[in-house]
Amino acid sequence: MRSLFVFLFGLHLCRPFSLSRSRQTRTLLFSSPRKTSADFYDADTLAGILDLHSSLNLGEVVAEEVQQDGLFEIVEKMSQNTNSRVRAIACDVDGTLIPRGSRVADSKSLKVVRRAIKSKRLTFFLATGKTRKGAIDSLVRSGEITEEELLGCPGVYLQGLVVVNSSGEVIYERRLNLASVAAAVEKTRTDGSGLAVVGYDGETILCDEMDLDHPGVTQLNEKYGEPRVMCCEGGLSNYASSFHKLLVIAPEDEAGIAAVDALRPKLEKLGLGAGKFEITQALENMIEVMPKLTGKGEGVKVLLRHLSLRGNECLAVGDAENDEEMLEFCSPSCTLADSSAGAKAKATYVMEESSGEGGAGRAMEVHALGFKSIKFVTGNRNKVEEVKALMADVEGVEFDNVALDLPELQGSDAVEIAREKCMLAAKEIGGPVITEDTSLCFNALNSLPGPYIKWFLEKCGHEGLNKMLDGFDDRGAYAQTIVAYCGGEGEEVEVFEGRTEGVIVAARGSTDFGWDAIFECGEGEGEGKTYGEMDKAEKNLVSHRGKAFAKFKEYLNEELD
Repeated sequence: MRSLFVFLFGLHLCRPFSLSRSRQTRTLLFSSPRKTSADFYDADTLAGILDLHSSLNLGEVVAEEVQQDGLFEIVEKMSQNTNSRVRAIACDVDGTLIPRGSRVADSKSLKVVRRAIKSKRLTFFLATGKTRKGAIDSLVRSGEITEEELLGCPGVYLQGLVVVNSSGEVIYERRLNLASVAAAVEKTRTDGSGLAVVGYDGETILCDEMDLDHPGVTQLNEKYGEPRVMCCEGGLSNYASSFHKLLVIAPEDEAGIAAVDALRPKLEKLGLGAGKFEITQALENMIEVMPKLTGKGEGVKVLLRHLSLRGNECLAVGDAENDEEMLEFCSPSCTLADSSAGAKAKATYVMEESSGEGGAGRAMEVHALGFKSIKFVTGNRNKVEEVKALMADVEGVEFDNVALDLPELQGSDAVEIAREKCMLAAKEIGGPVITEDTSLCFNALNSLPGPYIKWFLEKCGHEGLNKMLDGFDDRGAYAQTIVAYCGGEGEEVEVFEGRTEGVIVAARGSTDFGWDAIFECGEGEGEGKTYGEMDKAEKNLVSHRGKAFAKFKEYLNEELD
């Protein structure tokens, strides 16, 4: 038994370098959310596996007894907690961030990319077959992310043949030799009916004059956002320099795809011999010719070494054949519901969402960045909408309300009451929760009504609250909100206070939201207006609730990072 534990522990530590057979065993025991086979363990062995998972913080395993002589079967693999060890994200573009068949990137995923770029803990980079300019331009046109944000990231481009650091400096590149270019172009011309060839020299894309108007060539710019293809004087085979890669392109129709399928084995055979190149494919109508022993996976390895990171510290997200090496090397790795069968076989996880449903962003949230669903304890939908507006720019968090029948706690310390209330709510919900306690305090009445304003308002109304201050010179008041947050049962409660000074006046403006109409703000741009006379955006800038949630927002951003 001891030797089994040593073996399992060693297998975990060595997994980035394990052979494919070991990797399959590791996937079965440690990573896969999908059931891959029926493996049975006796009680002692199962106990050892469970203890090992617990000690390594790898998540939970669910096992049940089967009718096979007291053996147990692991029926649900753990949802591995990889967030804590992931330090980088490598993400493909076409078919991953940009849905298949679309020109525009998925907005949900790009919002998560922006969050990843801002993270102090993570390094985000694109790993794509596109040029750097083409990849960035194709993402920027969605309007969800800026060129400046993406230019500040390192990257793996042209299927790993060009790797740049965060300053945009090339730290690694590989090129085809001239003989390989000539051999691949000649084979395509003789055996590839209706196919065009383009050559990539960094950000420059060239083709023979005869291919300039080919529909596959024009779509590189129009559909995929690559730099416009230019004519290569003298022809690709006689180009003075050399190319990083060649792209063989067909029209996007049945005949074009059939021509690509027919040419590929011929190019592969040539590459194994005199051609000295290899082939990969991301799209049905395109074949990529690259130098030997290169690929996107190799480019990712180069960049991770530059960042002093290992494969098991990088989340990879991809969708196609050209991503397979990257998906196999990195751990964790994710592919999407609409990805290729080969990519799904290599990835650690297959997301339920497709590329057009935010699948790439969801993968980054779950396996690198973290994602929170926080319940707001209230039955008041107006409050929920106001909180969502206040927290709209906090990425990686969603808010929903839940109505709980919590005991009405009494006491003079509003902060302690808020803490206790939040603890009770977290215990009942069993997850992250926020509570809110609001007070309206009259200076002349020694802070009454305070936290009991709800009952005073119900009994007295706006006019009655005003009459409470008749006979006093001081009609000053302050509004206070205490937001309490608890991550779950047994966790510490964090408290965030907001306070706004003002005066009590006869009702003005909307009377739909509590006592807003009688509280005239005495601060900032809202001075002289009641809350009831302000729109939501204006009120959020000066209100006690806005101030409290601003502090909570700052806390959440630091926690998620």
